[in-house]
Order: sequence, then C-alpha cells, then structure tokens
Amino acid sequence: MSSTTNLLKTQSTEAVNNAASHGDIQRHPHLWFEDGSIDIILTISGGTAECRLHRDFLARLSPTFGSQSGCDGTGNLSESNTRTFEDSVEDSADLEALFLHIYHINPVILNPTFDKIASVLRASHKHGFESIGDAAQAAFQELYPPDPFADFANWERTEEAAFLSVKYFVEPALKPLLYTLITEVGLGLDENEDPNAPTDDQPLPRRMDDTDLQIKANIVDRCRYGFHKITQAFTPSLFQPTNSGHMKCTDILAGRWSDLVVLPALQHSWASMPIQALREIRKIDWAAEGVCGTCCLQKDEDWKKEAEEFWEQLDDLLQLSDYEKSSVLGG
Repeated sequence: MSSTTNLLKTQSTEAVNNAASHGDIQRHPHLWFEDGSIDIILTISGGTAECRLHRDFLARLSPTFGSQSGCDGTGNLSESNTRTFEDSVEDSADLEALFLHIYHINPVILNPTFDKIASVLRASHKHGFESIGDAAQAAFQELYPPDPFADFANWERTEEAAFLSVKYFVEPALKPLLYTLITEVGLGLDENEDPNAPTDDQPLPRRMDDTDLQIKANIVDRCRYGFHKITQAFTPSLFQPTNSGHMKCTDILAGRWSDLVVLPALQHSWASMPIQALREIRKIDWAAEGVCGTCCLQKDEDWKKEAEEFWEQLDDLLQLSDYEKSSVLGG
C-alpha cells in the first residue's frame, strides 16, 4: 500500500477558528463527539463540515491513519487539537463514508449501495483500515456475485466496478464483471474505442493516476480478447442440434433447432453470450413442440450443467490467473 501521508493537511487551530467565525465551517451533523480528540475538516457536497472524532480509537484501527493524523507509534497525540483537511471533495466524501461506517451511523450493511461501498473501499485502502476494507469487499461481492445465473443485464456501474475489483483485488467479483462488460455492455468491441471514455451508465470519471489509466486500458483489452475467445468456444455447440434420450424427441429438437435457437441466436448475438443463450434455450416450451416430459427435464438439466461448465471455463478464456495481487496489470 502506497504512503498517503501527504494527503492530509493540517491547519492551525486559529486558522480553523477564523474560518468558523465567518460561517464557512459547520459542525458535521453526525460526526461530532464532545469527547473527541481530533477535528477533521471535510469538504463535502453540503459545504465544509468539521468532525470531532476519537484519534486514539481510529489509530488503533489503522496505524497508518494514526500517523497521518499526528499520532505517535503508541496512538498518543503528537500535537494537540490538530485540524485535518482532505485534498478534494471526492476524497472527503470517501472519508466521510468511512467514518459513518466505523461509528455505525451508516454502515455498509445497512446501506449497501454502490456509491457507499465504493467510498468505504477506497478510503479504507487509502488510510489503512484493513478490517473495514475486508467488510467493504464482502459487501461489494454481494452486488456482483460470482453466479452464472445472476441477472447480469440489470447490473449497474459495471465498468467502474470492474476497475475497483482489479485495483483492490476483489477477486470473486472480477469474472462476473468482465463477463458482463463483454456480453451486456460490449466493452472493447470497437477497435477505436477510448478505454478511458465513460460509458452510458457511468458517472464522470474521478481523477486518475497513470496506474489507474493502465488498469482501465487493460480491462478494455481483456474484454476484447475475451469476446473472441468466448465466441470461438461456444459457437460450435450453439449451432449444433442437441440429442435427447428418445429418438423421437431428438428428431423434434433437431427439426425445431433452426427456428427456435439458431434464428434468435443470429438476431441477438447469442454466440458471444453463452450463459444468457443457454438461459433462453431453457425457457423455450419444448413440451409444446412435442418433446416428452422426461426429455424436457433431462435437457433442462443438461443446459443448466453446460452453463455451469462454461462459467468455470471462463477462468481460462479470460486468463484470470493474470490478475494477481502482485501484478494487477497482468496480461
């Protein structure tokens, strides 16, 4: 974890009091404790807010934060009544979300929105709150579960989420997010696409350093590569009529396969979205086409198993082993 000691700027008590006397700083409505020992000034959407928190408590949770805010190695104050400022509104909003979580005022478990979880994930990593970061990662995984039967089409903020999953190594969420970007968003399909341009469901991008830009570019490249590998792997089985336990039912499946499977596959690009394609094939009323009940049950189970097996195959098709903690930019 890189040092962040320069991200927190201290001001004198006199300077802060002067700002407060002009009405520029208001007490935070939830993060002001009379017995607190550190005053932190946050520039948030509602203006400039002053928080009074417990520095020794926070230092025990994160020695890194203790060092940033003026504690010595034992958590004791090296300077009394220090005011701490964040550099940007974005950083302040993340830090505010972190404190609201730590003090159980607005924990991620009660407010598991993307923005809340992302803020706590970023701030906990930046300021060394490792246990809080673990909780944020768990909540993040709940938003994007590694489940082949998840509703990928209704997921939101997927490109930003994929970036966070790589940067902070939320490994279980990476496969479903990359798969969703390939099959639902179409990220990387335009060879001339700017990897740093926001997509329709994304907010304006935050400030990014060179490493962040590399991560975003790598995700686009990985999606472009994955699209071709997925299509190559799934196309043969998609356009080949399937067999069943009874010859009569096999003949029916073969006779109806072109109209019920191949035609919609061509119309909706099923070859590049195998999980969704198999889901749609399972929805077809094969009994109405004359397939017996036993074979309908058998084929439904076969297609479900095929989806699960293809989901496991994605690890190799997307080369997910390249994404390691020591080298998040692998591949």
